[in-house]
Amino acid sequence: MFRYQCNITTKDLWKLSMYEILHSPAIVSNLIFAVAMVIMTVKFFPQSSIWMRGILIFLCLLFPVFQPLAIYWRANKQVEKLPEGLSLQVDPAKIQVITRADTMDIAWEKVAGVMERCNVVLLVLKTREGYMIPSSNFVNEGEKERFKNFVAEKIREWAK
Repeated sequence: MFRYQCNITTKDLWKLSMYEILHSPAIVSNLIFAVAMVIMTVKFFPQSSIWMRGILIFLCLLFPVFQPLAIYWRANKQVEKLPEGLSLQVDPAKIQVITRADTMDIAWEKVAGVMERCNVVLLVLKTREGYMIPSSNFVNEGEKERFKNFVAEKIREWAK
């Protein structure tokens, strides 16, 4: 049986969100836009008005600065909404989600997968929901691997 606290920080969620964006097809359009803005800024900056210079600089900073800040702000809002004291208890029969106010059981057939991203182990459900366990909650890499292998094996058993 495994039991872990899901004490996710804003930084954990921000890193995971940034990873997902940087590994998605959207990054191509972000890069094309950023390069185009730098080229336009270099070309038109000297003859532009003060307002146009401000807009050009803002657009150059949109994806490398403002997008990560907006994602951090969103992650902070999401972390604030998480229930305090959330923990997962994983055993051969089920997964139990425990909060200070409630307990919920999740059957293994509802689990879609387990993966590790950005120092967080993700337990993903078929309903596109999931639970995050920071890697720091595991005693060592061996325990983390045993947990991931256990979950993967239970998913395979229920898929048969």
